[in-house]
Amino acid sequence: MKSNQYTLLLVDDNNVNLLALDDNIQLMGHRTLLADGGKAALEILSKRPVDMVLLDVMMPEMDGFQ
Repeated sequence: MKSNQYTLLLVDDNNVNLLALDDNIQLMGHRTLLADGGKAALEILSKRPVDMVLLDVMMPEMDGFQ
């Protein structure tokens, strides 16, 4: 494991955007967790720590600000 490998939580309701971002982040050598919305992201965060969250602000049900 690289010493500068981080775990990032990626949150987006658009699957195409989510997968493209996931591919790029993994190519940089980092681990990713994926969530398709705010509620799914909160569920992941309640179970495991991450180093950074990258999220879409405009999402249905629960936006990035919430």
